[in-house]
Amino acid sequence: MENKIYIILSILIIGFPLLYIGAGIAERALKKKYNEHTARLIRRSILILGGSILIIDLLREFDLKLTALLG
Repeated sequence: MENKIYIILSILIIGFPLLYIGAGIAERALKKKYNEHTARLIRRSILILGGSILIIDLLREFDLKLTALLG
């Protein structure tokens, strides 16, 4: 049980901030080559997809059945 708590906390404390930092870095790098709208669109895509993956990992750590969610 303690191990699951550490995994959940690490996903929350490390995963989400790292996702936001990575998306910001990607947006700044893409602004040099593409226009601002495209860079923001890609940043939002990274945040939505990455956030979805982290939330699915959290739900799996809580031992919830994901068959209905994933199809």
